[in-house]
Amino acid sequence: MPNVQVETKTETTTKTSLSVKINLVVGMVSAIFIGAALVNATVINPPRLTAKDIIPPYVTIVSPINNAVLKGEAIFQASTYDASGIKEVEFYINGSLKFVDRNGQDGWLMKWQTTTYANGPYQLIAKSFDQNGNSQIGQAIFVTIFN
Repeated sequence: MPNVQVETKTETTTKTSLSVKINLVVGMVSAIFIGAALVNATVINPPRLTAKDIIPPYVTIVSPINNAVLKGEAIFQASTYDASGIKEVEFYINGSLKFVDRNGQDGWLMKWQTTTYANGPYQLIAKSFDQNGNSQIGQAIFVTIFN
């Protein structure tokens, strides 16, 4: 049981009005607990408990298809979804970032002029970022340029 010290102060005031006495008693109790302080506190903005989104977005390459042979202009397009919304999609060719689509107004895509690349095999990767900073790399696909 904690050690408790109680101090009581009482003030009595007598007032006569129409031969009626009114007694007012004001009491004050203060308590001091050993090892703890009693503090009056008001929480102005209590902390909000919210769940942090840790789920990455879904992303997959929809164009071109795996093992496609490309020539001229090609569309490198990803399909992506997240409940918080998509912030951007990065497009990689052979591991090198080539384009970042930040609005997705015409779909999450990049137009790729394959004529500026040598003929041969290429690896394509799309990486999607949601509005909360989570990211996901989609399954890589392989294509061959033959101009």
